[in-house]
Amino acid sequence: MKLRTIVLLVFVMLFVAVPVVVWRVLPRAPEGLSRRTIELGDRSVTLLVYRLPTFGAEYSLVGDPSNPRSVRQWREDLGADVVFNGAYFNADNTPSGYWKTGKGTSAVPWPSREAQADPHAYTFSLTALMGGLGMRYLPDDPGDERVDEMLLSFPTLIADGKPLVESDSGQRARRTAVAEDADMVDYVIVTEKGTLTLYELSHWLAQQPEKFVIAGNLDGGPSTGISIENGDDAVDVLSAVVPNVVAVFTSE
Repeated sequence: MKLRTIVLLVFVMLFVAVPVVVWRVLPRAPEGLSRRTIELGDRSVTLLVYRLPTFGAEYSLVGDPSNPRSVRQWREDLGADVVFNGAYFNADNTPSGYWKTGKGTSAVPWPSREAQADPHAYTFSLTALMGGLGMRYLPDDPGDERVDEMLLSFPTLIADGKPLVESDSGQRARRTAVAEDADMVDYVIVTEKGTLTLYELSHWLAQQPEKFVIAGNLDGGPSTGISIENGDDAVDVLSAVVPNVVAVFTSE
């Protein structure tokens, strides 16, 4: 066989093989996931914005103070499709704010109406529902203790579409937030790279194309993390070990 013919055959084989290799190295991202970058002066912050599943989905608050785990390990142990870190917790791994699941009552009592009116307290309510999450800003929409799975967190980042964090503390950290748009579609937003303040996060969320109506901050710093099942290629922002999480199960 002539040298020219051999070279031509090798070129054809490489041309056919390259798309296959690229397809395997670059797995398809889960539907509803986007990466967004914020330029903050000399800092660059990357966040994952993930539209949470609605139809055929079940949401649950899950905690085990005696056995904290990374979000990846929580997802694998629970057999869940999505897991992200949840509420603030104490040194003994118990939730520091109101936290109630179907298995019992909260160790921290439901706040009084006076406490609910304090915008600097635990004012963001997150309820786990069949098909989605329920979110509420207590000063605008106070309520009695619910029987659902519910946690309280702080601060509320957006209410009625407007950013609520009015001053910048300068304290930067990785962040986890949940948000809901006008169509009651739920999202989780997690810092993948870099750190930012709550003021920066609040105002950035208010400018996003989803036009979020409400958003609230969950535990951050080393606790920040999300694990999304994606076939053989899970999408992970790995957290430190955490004692409680929000888990999502789908029927697919």
